Amino acid sequence: MRLDLGQACPDNRAMNIIVAGAGEVGSSVARHLAREGHDVTVIDRNPDRIAKIGESADVLTYTGSSASLRVLREAGVAKADLLIAVSNNNEVNLLTAIIAKQLGVKTAVARTSDPDQVDAEVGFSTDVLGVDLVVCPEVLTAAELTQVVRSRGAVAIERFAQNRVELIQLAVQPGTAPTQHKLRDLKLPRGALVVALLRNDELIVPYGDDVLHTDDDAFVIGRTDVIGQIEALFGKRRARAGRRVILFGGDLLARAVVRSLRDEKARVTVIDRKAAACQALAVEPDLNVVHGDATDGGLLKEEGIEHADIFAALTREDDLNLLSTLLAKQLGARRTLALVQKTEYAAIYRRLGVDATICPWLLVANQILRYVRPSELISISLLEGGKGEVLEFRARARSRIVGKPLKQLDFPRGAIIGAVMRHDEAFVPGGADAIEVDDLVVVFALPRVREQVARLFGERHWLIG
Repeated sequence: MRLDLGQACPDNRAMNIIVAGAGEVGSSVARHLAREGHDVTVIDRNPDRIAKIGESADVLTYTGSSASLRVLREAGVAKADLLIAVSNNNEVNLLTAIIAKQLGVKTAVARTSDPDQVDAEVGFSTDVLGVDLVVCPEVLTAAELTQVVRSRGAVAIERFAQNRVELIQLAVQPGTAPTQHKLRDLKLPRGALVVALLRNDELIVPYGDDVLHTDDDAFVIGRTDVIGQIEALFGKRRARAGRRVILFGGDLLARAVVRSLRDEKARVTVIDRKAAACQALAVEPDLNVVHGDATDGGLLKEEGIEHADIFAALTREDDLNLLSTLLAKQLGARRTLALVQKTEYAAIYRRLGVDATICPWLLVANQILRYVRPSELISISLLEGGKGEVLEFRARARSRIVGKPLKQLDFPRGAIIGAVMRHDEAFVPGGADAIEVDDLVVVFALPRVREQVARLFGERHWLIG
């Protein structure tokens, strides 16, 4: 489901933004926005966090509680275009956003870990107690994990063009059809295109003569009705009905995942080291709850890890997630997934054998950044921690890209049009096709060429980086 909201800054000028909370989410969003030339102030009561973000980004900093009237006034909230409250405290975030709105901020966004405060299907809600946008990382992550479970073997999935187009990330494995083939010779179904390759931690836009190598990750875009054929080409087996899922970590995230998988008829086991977490999960119907440690191979064998279709480590400790997923893979789990708190770990995990990773802060950052966009920019998604960007535009009459065959455009190297939706029909365009007014256009771009792409759509600046 798309977040389609009024933008916080429609005229593309530099914005005055306050970020409340200097943890992983807050620091990452602040760096993105500051890199784009916006005036960013970060508030946190922890002096060490304030010092760290002050050294790593071009931002103003303020040490104190963001829920304080005095602190918000002194930070200039009355003149701010946007406040983003993303600390680890739900009540503080909501109170900060409510106070900021009362003091005159134009737009306020708050993070929560309470699934009951957001739409359970999409992970966010709008206009909550006067707060413009409330986002829940746990529900966003649960939705992402459910998509991965439903797929044959995709590492990550994004949807565009009113859910008619999907971008999937697939590992190129030895012995599969794509290996050592030029992209122009790859027998992709009609309506599909390889838009990027992840090779040795570098994201590249490939051309027809490029060859797929073992251990590459291919980013393939296509209509939703051909995604199954794409996955099959890459050797991904369709998941069986009633598949078995084992989760390690039983906090709010695990509960959200369990509930999102209920309609999948999956047999789910949750393992957690904390007795209190196990007791809280015991009320969930048709759920096997185990008090224990998933880094214990004997316990995994007892729970039938060799028959598991997917093992997902969802604890808040990266080392536990890595160890347990590697062990589960060694003991026979078909697919493994690890939660990561630092995006730079994702590529390392996959090189070590973990099939997929999910970074909650990146999901939250994507959702927030979609809110602060120019009118032509419908949605934004960051790939591989910002190494690549997927941008969805609405073509307007004034856009330079309209009316010319794509092969005649000076489209920048490092960017590619992946899909177009016109009159409810999605397709992958060829060189002879031309963009028409009101088309939805999905573009993959490397950060260094984003401004060149923007100019083709009549924009000179947007918030992402």
